[in-house]
Amino acid sequence: MKRRPLPTLSLIGCLWLGLSLMPTAQAIPRTYAPVDITPFRNESDPNPLLLAIRTFGQREGAFPEGLRSESVTVNYITPGRAVVELTVNGLADDSVAARRFRLEMRLRQDRWVLVAAGRQHQCRRGTHPRLWTGQVCP
Repeated sequence: MKRRPLPTLSLIGCLWLGLSLMPTAQAIPRTYAPVDITPFRNESDPNPLLLAIRTFGQREGAFPEGLRSESVTVNYITPGRAVVELTVNGLADDSVAARRFRLEMRLRQDRWVLVAAGRQHQCRRGTHPRLWTGQVCP
């Protein structure tokens, strides 16, 4: 009996079915600038929110100049996968009004670890001020 090869899905077929062709470690959307997570490769925590704050939270003290707010949301995609969005508003910078991080995390041995990260800025000036972008602000 001759075996037939399994059919392969085309790129359009995968998109139509909602399947991702990207490895999960690179799941950050293209609208975000990639962030090197190498310094945090040994970091883990039972709580993804605390891991996000500890690794990417504002580190300039309790009341850094100009900082108005910091918000964190956790979205559990599956029981072992979470996406954390950390937004810092009111930065004391003449070109950047706010910064947003998207952190992809996986649950490994009952602890959350960072597998990918991306960054966006909200610029104060330029052609589209106040829009989120992965590009450097002018």
